[in-house]
Amino acid sequence: MRNIFESGPGAGDENDPKGEGRGSEQLEEVEFKIVPNRNQQDKIVAVLNSGDPTILDRTPARVDDTLRQKVLEEIKNGVIADAQFNRILEVITLPDPKRHSERLAETFWQYEDGEEKMKKARELASFLFFTDPELSRYTQIGNDKERLNMFTANLVHKIPNPAKFEAFLATVAEERRVKNEMERVTPDSFKDSKQRGQFEKNLQESEKNLRRLEWLLPGKKKVRKDEKEEALETMRLYAELMAVMYGKREEYYRQMLLLKKEAAEDPE
Repeated sequence: MRNIFESGPGAGDENDPKGEGRGSEQLEEVEFKIVPNRNQQDKIVAVLNSGDPTILDRTPARVDDTLRQKVLEEIKNGVIADAQFNRILEVITLPDPKRHSERLAETFWQYEDGEEKMKKARELASFLFFTDPELSRYTQIGNDKERLNMFTANLVHKIPNPAKFEAFLATVAEERRVKNEMERVTPDSFKDSKQRGQFEKNLQESEKNLRRLEWLLPGKKKVRKDEKEEALETMRLYAELMAVMYGKREEYYRQMLLLKKEAAEDPE
C-alpha cells in the first residue's frame, strides 16, 4: 500500500515545482464530518450560560431551544470567546496516561490490518511530532509501535488541550505558507542545475507538508483531485489519533466546533 506521507504523482516535478499541473487544476471540496451529539452540545451550552462546570457530570443537561439560541448568538457576537470554551475542555479529565499504549493498541494494531494501519498512524504522528522544534530533539528509536506511543504521549503531555493543539497546527501551517511564498519568488540565481534541482525538490516537499497540515485543520478545504483519497485517509487517521490522545476532551472539542459553525451560519 502507498505510504500516505510520501510525495506522489501530482506533487510537482522539475518543470512544475509548484504542483500546478493536471492534478491541481481539478480541486474538490472535502470536509471531515463530525457526528452531532446533542447531549454533549447541551452540556456545553449549559456551562457557557451558567459558568458551572459540574453540569458536565450530569446526565442529561436540560437545555431548551430558547437558551440554545441565546448562547449561539453570544458565540456569534463574541460575548463568548475561545477562553470560555478552553476552560470547559480543561476541566474534562484526560485519558489515564498509564493506559495510553493500551488505547493505541485497541485503536490500531489489534485488527487484521493493524500492522499497516499502525505504520500509517506512526507516520502521521511523526509528522505532527516533528512540527515542534522542542519535541523534534527526540531520537527516532524503537519500532513503529514504540515510536507511535512515544510521539503521541509526548504530544498530549506538552499540549493537553485539543483546541490549543489545533491552534498550534494552524500557526505552523501559516508560518510554512509564508515561507513557501517567499521561496517561490526567490530569484533564479542558481547557476548550478543540481542546486536548482535540490531547491525545487525541497520546495515541493515543503508545499506537500503544508497541504498535509491544512487537511487536518477544521472546516471545509479544497484538495487536489489526485490527493483526495490520501487527504480523506489522513483525516480519518488524525481523528483516531486525537481520540486516543484526548479522549472526552476531543469529543467535546468537536461538538464545540459544530456549535461555533452553527452560530456563524445563524442569520441575524
